[in-house]
Amino acid sequence: MKTLLLVAALFCALSKVVAIGAEPAPSQSLGDHREERAQDVEFLAEELPKLHIRPFEKVSEAAWRRTAVQLGIETQLLADVDYYLRLCQLVAMLGDSHTRVGKAPGISFRGYPFAVSMFKEGPCLIAVEKPHAALLGARLVKIGDTTFDDAEPRISTLFAAENRSSVINGVCQFVTQAEPLVYLQLIDRPEEAPFTFVDAAGVEHVVRFNPVDASGPRPEIASLPSVPKEHWPASYTRDRDYRFVTMPEKKAVYVRYDVCRDDPERPFKEFVESIGTAIDEIGAERIVVDLRFNGGGNSAVMAPLTKLIASKKVFKQKGSVAVLIGRRTFSSAQLNAVELQRECGAVLVGQPTGQKPNAFGEVRTFKLPSSGIEIQYSTKEFRTAPAGTDPESTMPDIEVEPSVRDLEGARDPVLERALALPLGE
Repeated sequence: MKTLLLVAALFCALSKVVAIGAEPAPSQSLGDHREERAQDVEFLAEELPKLHIRPFEKVSEAAWRRTAVQLGIETQLLADVDYYLRLCQLVAMLGDSHTRVGKAPGISFRGYPFAVSMFKEGPCLIAVEKPHAALLGARLVKIGDTTFDDAEPRISTLFAAENRSSVINGVCQFVTQAEPLVYLQLIDRPEEAPFTFVDAAGVEHVVRFNPVDASGPRPEIASLPSVPKEHWPASYTRDRDYRFVTMPEKKAVYVRYDVCRDDPERPFKEFVESIGTAIDEIGAERIVVDLRFNGGGNSAVMAPLTKLIASKKVFKQKGSVAVLIGRRTFSSAQLNAVELQRECGAVLVGQPTGQKPNAFGEVRTFKLPSSGIEIQYSTKEFRTAPAGTDPESTMPDIEVEPSVRDLEGARDPVLERALALPLGE
């Protein structure tokens, strides 16, 4: 289930204590280049529109350039982190999820020791430092004095979002980052930041978190599910970038594909050959490909798996090929989902993707000359929606919205639904 990926991200964040798109480095900080910031903003305003395939589809050029000019004027007044976040907001105005501010020398954000994910009930706590473990599964309702619903549009200015799914992804990540929340005036100061949760009984709990500093100790984390691992479904375990599990009792093979790239220590072609052998050995009648955790890469890597599935006579019957999609299915993974649907008759099960079917991609980067901040931008357009349409997401054929109670009980209703598809109907 996709929430487990967020738990893994939390542990990564606590170990590195960095923000989305930011990376600490021993080089000069932005503070050493204050007088050169205006030049960087001017360079960005000149180069990004020239390099991006079509920069002004979501915002008028005049409005964007006015914002850039204003930032150039105000650069001397901004602290390093605030300047970086203002750049993030400027680039996010283009509305292209592949176009963003990347690495920034000397910039790091501190993370609060908890993680939330969006469920049927709303944004729920899926990991937290152990003293507050009793609140796992509780719903986040306030950040400081601001409701989550009111905070969401403010947080979403920090990143580009193409649809509702990508808004949810970004907000659930940034809501645990101290410096962005202070910048947005959602909390007064990083220390003892108040967050309000409502438990299953409807009782409110205000918890004050301190951000985790890289030089300090890492807190012990409790996370969902709480049941022993031997009771977890196949989808809860990650093994490198891709793995598969046979389910002889269901005559099925489950494939979890998390990153669109070839692992040189386990080439994807050899991985697919192993899947083909397993299909024959257990007499599989269905295959489930899980793309819910996949944020993209090179869409061509999946070609051997698509070819294998298309070549198997047993997978010609309706319902025998299922693809699991969700909010984190992005970029090349979204292309792969559509490819399997088109070429293998796959049934899409889950939630709307975080990537629009018609979207930009094929990214390249450049650096701002003074600060060294990296800017990522799109150079190509991809169109996978039917002609004349422009849907917000690739939509599942069968929509399944998990509950936080499913995660608590180590259930994966999306996978369960895929395995229960009638064959040949």
